[in-house]
Amino acid sequence: MPLNGSGAYAPPSPQFPAIPNTLILASDYNAVLNDVAAALSQAVFRDGQGAFTGNQSMGGFKLTNMAVGTADTDAVRKSQLLALFPIGAVYITTTNTNPGTFLGGTWMQIAQGRVLIGVGTLGEDTYAAGATGGASTVTLSAVQMPSHTHTGTTGVNSVGHTHSGTTESSGAHTHDVLLYQGSGGSVSAATAVLEQPGASGSDQLAITLSNRAASAGAHTHTFATGGNSVDHTHSFTTASAGSDSAHENRPPYFATYFWNRTA
Repeated sequence: MPLNGSGAYAPPSPQFPAIPNTLILASDYNAVLNDVAAALSQAVFRDGQGAFTGNQSMGGFKLTNMAVGTADTDAVRKSQLLALFPIGAVYITTTNTNPGTFLGGTWMQIAQGRVLIGVGTLGEDTYAAGATGGASTVTLSAVQMPSHTHTGTTGVNSVGHTHSGTTESSGAHTHDVLLYQGSGGSVSAATAVLEQPGASGSDQLAITLSNRAASAGAHTHTFATGGNSVDHTHSFTTASAGSDSAHENRPPYFATYFWNRTA
């Protein structure tokens, strides 16, 4: 019979143990040899002549003293796995398990609460390996605010006041007047005699006065206020806005553990 599920072999039954001076029948002998051959055909030989035909359980034991794997189908040593993470490498995981427990080497958790950024220069900023910076929240100062303006109106002046000035000159001119006589009745015309004391006859000057002034026609007078000779300004204060609170400065994130190999 072949090996059982536990890898044990037992001779076939019935068994015919060899007895001195007893004839061994070929049928009995050949049956036992054929069974042993079938069992050996399931064994793994040290020289690697046969390949595994099924999954192998190590029963909790190790494969030890292995050579370094070189082909894609070779098993690798633990030292080869650790070589994938040389000193300075970063191992990223979502579990809080120090990689040294299964890879070996010395590891330290780094960058708590920080995102990683590539070493090098971008624009005017240069980032060295191991450097830290940035802030999770930022409160803007006045110089960091965008350029902008505020509009508003001055308060109403509740004190009455006036502006004064002088009209422009219209040049030399005269005005006619309306004459009245007696108790105030109007006259159509009147003749007045201008006399010089002691003068008579041709020495007297007669003038006829109209009862109504001649029209000067429709016209206007311009007026210009005097300039304010004192420089002055008006000031006002706009209402305050904002609360000086810090704003979010982080991009959308996904939290992981970063382990850095130090030895």
